[in-house]
Amino acid sequence: MSIMKKWTILTAVSLLAGIASAQDVVQQPRINRLTFAVQPLPIFLWGVRTDMEVRIGNTRSWLQMGATIYPFTYREEAERDVWEYGIVSGDEYHSMWGGGLNINYKYFIHRLLYVAGGPSYQYSNVKYWGNYWTDFTEDGLTYHERKYDLARQQIHRLGAGVYFGHQRITRHSFLFDVYVGLGYHYGIPRYKDMRAFDSTQFSFGYRGVVFLAGIRLGGGIAY
Repeated sequence: MSIMKKWTILTAVSLLAGIASAQDVVQQPRINRLTFAVQPLPIFLWGVRTDMEVRIGNTRSWLQMGATIYPFTYREEAERDVWEYGIVSGDEYHSMWGGGLNINYKYFIHRLLYVAGGPSYQYSNVKYWGNYWTDFTEDGLTYHERKYDLARQQIHRLGAGVYFGHQRITRHSFLFDVYVGLGYHYGIPRYKDMRAFDSTQFSFGYRGVVFLAGIRLGGGIAY
C-alpha cells in the first residue's frame, strides 16, 4: 500500500471519528444547574422573597440561598389606619422594616419531587403605639414614668424547617415550585418589657412549631 493511500485512509478515519464525536456532543442533553425564583405569598406579610439554587455537581442535590426583605412603611396617624396594621400576623403595629436569610439543602427523590430543609434568620424592627416605661432626670434625681407613645421593638428570630415539594422546569426554562412542611421559630425580643409580637405563628417574634407552605416562580439555566 502506497504512502498516499495510507494518508487518505487515516484522514478519512479521523474525519469520521470527529463527526461522530460532534454528534455525541450535540445530542448530549443540557442539564439545569442554576435557578432564580421569587415567592409571592410573603407579599401578604408585606415582604418580598427571592432565592437562588445551585446544583451540586451532577447529583440530585441542590443548595438554595434565599433572602426576604420587608421594606420600611410609614403612615401619619397610622394607629387609626387598619391597612397599616399587620392583620395577617395578628399583631397591630405602626410601621416596620427588616429582612431575613435562609439556606436549604434540597434533594430530588424523583424527577419532580424533592425534600428540603435548613436554617433561617429574620430581623424585624417594629414601631407600635403602646405603653412603656421611660426614665427622665429632674433636679438631679432619676424618675421612672409610664407613658403612651410610639414605641419600638427589635426582634431576632431563629428558625429551621423541613418540607416536601413538587418542582417543574418547562422546555422554555420556566420554573414552577410548590411546597409544604413544618418548621420551628424562636423569636428573641431585644426589649423584654415591651411587646414581643408573638401572638400567632405568623408573628415576628413567635416561638413554636409553624406550618410552612409556598410557591416559587422563576426560571432555570441549563448548560
